Amino acid sequence: AGLVDSNGNALVPKTWEEFHDFAKKMTIKDANGKVIQQGAVIQWNDDMHGTVLGALQAARGNIYGSDDISINFDNPEFRNILKVWKEGVADGSFSTETFADTDAGRNDYKAGKVAMLIESSGRWVEGGNALGFDKVSVCGIPGDGGSCGYVNGVFLPKASKNTAIALQFIKEGMLGEYSQVNTLNQYGKIPVITAYFDKADRPEWANIKHAMDYATTYPAYNDSGKFQDQLRIIIQEGLVNGTVADTVAKLEAMIASLNK
Repeated sequence: AGLVDSNGNALVPKTWEEFHDFAKKMTIKDANGKVIQQGAVIQWNDDMHGTVLGALQAARGNIYGSDDISINFDNPEFRNILKVWKEGVADGSFSTETFADTDAGRNDYKAGKVAMLIESSGRWVEGGNALGFDKVSVCGIPGDGGSCGYVNGVFLPKASKNTAIALQFIKEGMLGEYSQVNTLNQYGKIPVITAYFDKADRPEWANIKHAMDYATTYPAYNDSGKFQDQLRIIIQEGLVNGTVADTVAKLEAMIASLNK
């Protein structure tokens, strides 16, 4: 599509408008109008909250309103994101496959049928393992404010006779250099310790270092399950049928109703 610099390296979209433009240029259809290469697939299903909060943080540098507790959707930056998403859905450059199949973009990306995929950053390693690392790369979400991530916890039953051994395993095994570095390089799972991230064997990981340095995490609401479910319903409906204003109003009302 000509979206490369003078050295042949892929250009990186800096704004959502550029991202949409790139997606249009990289959407390829056959003679019958069937899409054979999708310009972009965005995770709009089970991990919708990661997509939305990551985009919001990247655009604004903050996901919260004035109370520093409630997620704020009523702002110009998020309204613009919704506007561009709706435009991409309307012209077909943004696929809606993930509405029904959470792994649609992930699988098509690894099959070489998707040009750009907005999902967890580890997907590019999956793509590299399938297609060759000369065919893939990773970059931050449009915007300069960071991203949004999560960590997985480990629960140890207090009644266990082996709690001390389990804790030792976590510290020495799971959080040790071998596990942390190898899960990054083989599976794209980002370490929880910065020093191990710096030992990545793929220089492209440096492309998201800024986003990581300014990232936040998901809010620990009591109603986290309700938030995730309602967010998915409201955004999916809004991308296809609703207006930006109506979608934002529904999101704000949903946030206000949560037990935080």
